[in-house]
Order: sequence, then structure tokens, then C-alpha cells
Amino acid sequence: MKNKFLKKVYVIYFFIFSSYIFLTIDWLPSGARSNYIKAGYDKLELLAGVQIPRMIFSGGSSVAFGVDTKKISQDINFNCLNMGLHFLLGAEFYLNQLEDYAKKGDIIFLIFEYNMPFKGNLGLLNQLKITSSVKKKFALTTINNFIDNYDFFIRGMRNNSPIYNRNGFNSNGDFIAHLNEENTIIEQIEIKCKYVDMVEQLNDFHQKISKRGAKLFFLYPPVMKSTINPKYEEIKLIISEFEKNITFPVLGTFENSIINDSLFFNLHYHLNKLGRQKYTDYIIDLIENEVLLSNNKF
Repeated sequence: MKNKFLKKVYVIYFFIFSSYIFLTIDWLPSGARSNYIKAGYDKLELLAGVQIPRMIFSGGSSVAFGVDTKKISQDINFNCLNMGLHFLLGAEFYLNQLEDYAKKGDIIFLIFEYNMPFKGNLGLLNQLKITSSVKKKFALTTINNFIDNYDFFIRGMRNNSPIYNRNGFNSNGDFIAHLNEENTIIEQIEIKCKYVDMVEQLNDFHQKISKRGAKLFFLYPPVMKSTINPKYEEIKLIISEFEKNITFPVLGTFENSIINDSLFFNLHYHLNKLGRQKYTDYIIDLIENEVLLSNNKF
């Protein structure tokens, strides 16, 4: 009787252990990764694992598509990571993420799209049910693998997009799947600048991470010239009000972030390969001339 009971216990433990191994080890082929938004889990691993000195670039898809942090890392000898994903996740999502993981010595660059809302879209946020209490890279990797395996093997989720794919990011968090693709039809939308609506929250965030020993800067996102022109004067006035009330440095100018249409891939914030190179070089110049060499800012 006792032997039978022990055998059942062993079988149960073996089943639990096997299930754990199956669901927490990365079994998936690279092409089977889930959708673009789920890259948020991988980026969280970067935040937890990359050591200082580090520069963190945060924002929506203009950051993901337009900032080559791998090149910045090589040029200025910092560990750089790209947290950019989607503007509809909202500024609050990115600020909370950075507040959870910011360390002493971090240099953080916010590149928020002009029309980024403060509160994110619930449909997108629900795809990234990340537990902020998990801070260790090993634990995050385990959770990450579990979500991948569960979505693929249990829920049968597949991603058929050759471009918008979680596998399209490099080890720095830069999106690179579009770099060798031809420009496609560009979506034209009306842009409304929402910066002044979040000044209080941005200043509060600045105060919190300053106490932790991190530095904060704001950069204007790259935006397509034909999209911004109809609202140029209106946005310029909002930008002026924003700069008067923000408590941390703004690098570069609104005017210098307006870029010719030919340098965009498909949307008004998504730079193509050449546009990405130019915008990244612009950021490197700003960092070298206004951040690293300015004693009054460090």
C-alpha cells in the first residue's frame, strides 16, 4: 500500500517537473516567436540584465524603428538598450517600467511621440501582463519562456507577419526587420501634440529617478515632414510651453526632428535604413556635445 502511494507521488512530481521543464525552456524556433508587442517581455529582460554604465532609450515605435543603440554603444562605449515598442502603450507604461528598473548611473532618454497618450490602450497593455515585482533576469527569462511556449503549444498562436514580428529585434532591443525592405505606402494622419498634458507626471518621474542617481533627458521623435507641416505652428507653440515647464533637459530641437518623407519606411514615425542612420548620428552628436562633455549636467 505504501509503495503504491509513493509511486503515485513520484508520478505526480515527475509530471510537475516535466511540465515545468517543458514550459520554461525556450523550445521555439526563431521564426515561431509571437507577435510584435510581446517583445515587451524581452525588453524587460534587457532592463533587468544589462549592467551600468548604460543608456536607456524609451518611447514608442519611433524609438524601436529609428534608434540604432547598437551603433551608439560602439561609438560612445556605453551599454545602450532600446525600450521602444508602441506609442499606444502610453507614457505611463514606459515611466512605470523605467521607475521599476532605473539604477544609479543610468542615463535615460525619453523619445515620446507627439500624440502618445499618457494612459495606454487596454487591449495592448493586456498583452503585456508583466509583474513589476519580478526584477531578476533569470526569473524574467523563465516567465518569458513560459508565455512563449504556452502561446505556441497550448493556445496555438502563430505570427505570419514577415515584418512585425517579435523576432525582428536585435540583442539591444532595436527593431531591424525592416532595414532591407523597400518603402511602402505611408499612412497620413493628423498629429496632435499631447506633451503639455503630461508635464506634471514627467516632472514627478524626474524627481523620483534623480533621487535614485539616474539622469533624465528628453529628445524629440523623428517625424515625417508632410505629416507635421499642416500643424507646424500649432505644435511649435505647444512645444514652447512644454519646454518652459519641464524640469529636465531637452536635447536638440523640434525643427531638427522633422525629416524628409523619403527617409521613412511605412508610417510617419518609422524611419527606413538611411533615416535611421541619420537620426542615430544626430543623437550621437547630441550625446557627445551636450551630455558627456557638459559638466553642468553631470
